[in-house]
Amino acid sequence: MTDYVLVNGSLWRPYGFHGPVTVTYTHGLPEAPADIVDMACRLAGQALAALRSGDATARAVRSERIGDYSVSYDDTETGTMTLSAVQRTRLAARFGSNVATVVTR
Repeated sequence: MTDYVLVNGSLWRPYGFHGPVTVTYTHGLPEAPADIVDMACRLAGQALAALRSGDATARAVRSERIGDYSVSYDDTETGTMTLSAVQRTRLAARFGSNVATVVTR
């Protein structure tokens, strides 16, 4: 069946549908690029560290010392799943700056 069109986000056919319809929608990349996997793993690691520390608004650690324990943080609050400005810039340069969401019914 190929005599259908997409109208306002729905499939439309002049004489209606008489039976089940299967739609296969393919999108995205065939395999996640290594740098994107790395970025996702880093975000997950930051979220896990924040969860374990009990701090939902954890900041990135800039430096840490063990003898006479000391730690310093970046000045900006990152939250648990916020991209840094550098990450946003790299993603925008690679994939464009337009963002869209898909709603399923």
